[in-house]
Amino acid sequence: MSDLGLRGKIKKTASMEYFFSSQEMRDQLDNDCKIVNIEVNKLLIDVDYAWTVREESEEYVEILESIREIGIISPLTVVAAGEDEYRVVSGRRRKVIAEQLGLIAVPCIIIDTDDEYLIQKIRNDSNLKTRREILPSEKAKAYKLELEALKHQGKRISTSSPLGTKLRTDEIIAQNHGDTRTQVERFIRLNKLIPEILSLVDRKQIAMRPALELAALPVRAQEAVFGAIDQTQAFPSHSQARRMVALDKDGSLNKEAAYKVMTEVKPNQEEKVSIHWKEIEELLPADMIDHREIEKYIVQALKAYRN
Repeated sequence: MSDLGLRGKIKKTASMEYFFSSQEMRDQLDNDCKIVNIEVNKLLIDVDYAWTVREESEEYVEILESIREIGIISPLTVVAAGEDEYRVVSGRRRKVIAEQLGLIAVPCIIIDTDDEYLIQKIRNDSNLKTRREILPSEKAKAYKLELEALKHQGKRISTSSPLGTKLRTDEIIAQNHGDTRTQVERFIRLNKLIPEILSLVDRKQIAMRPALELAALPVRAQEAVFGAIDQTQAFPSHSQARRMVALDKDGSLNKEAAYKVMTEVKPNQEEKVSIHWKEIEELLPADMIDHREIEKYIVQALKAYRN
């Protein structure tokens, strides 16, 4: 490991974390960090690291080609993790790319802290601000980890709003990252989904509202729902998800019951016939303007015609 000897100006310009952090984070970086070259094999990734590496994505390929051409401009952010090893706070993709390209060492900002809440806050702030595509599962896990760290360190007791009122922990997370408390709660609730269903949410095959309903189901019920999804190759609407939650409360939700709900024709899937108004206007009674009455009138006319 070698000191780059560029503290001061470069410390403040080389890192994406610095550009997109709060004043609190910038003060922490100014006071407690230094930039060094660290061997890639000494950089550790947390087992529960929320932010994934999607090598097939266009964004990943762009970063790889940039690093191949000009190297790593934005240092990774790390904290010490024992003797001559470091936890990656932010920069997992850059570490993976460095390994792929055979780089021996990479520039890193070392933050001198053991504050787990600060670590999670910086990690999430960096990824939320710099990633082009963010999966619901990533945001769900990221918010959960930051919230757990916040609760564990008792920040709710010591943190207050400008008006002097105590803030809920989820309100603090919301303020950290520009979301509302409700949005934070909803994303964290997604962590209750089984991986198979959460993957469908990431792929936008299940929308957020039905996903939140399904998250209320126990694991066995979610497995039954996923079995029905796999069998029908269909995805539950919000109303279908609510019905399955109601069935579970009655103790009657199993794969067969879920299959029955999933195979019902959704209102937006029903075939409809459109008729231009000008084509039928002269054939209808002059005082008939209600659409439902017109529909009944046409159906009665067709029945009479058939007979």
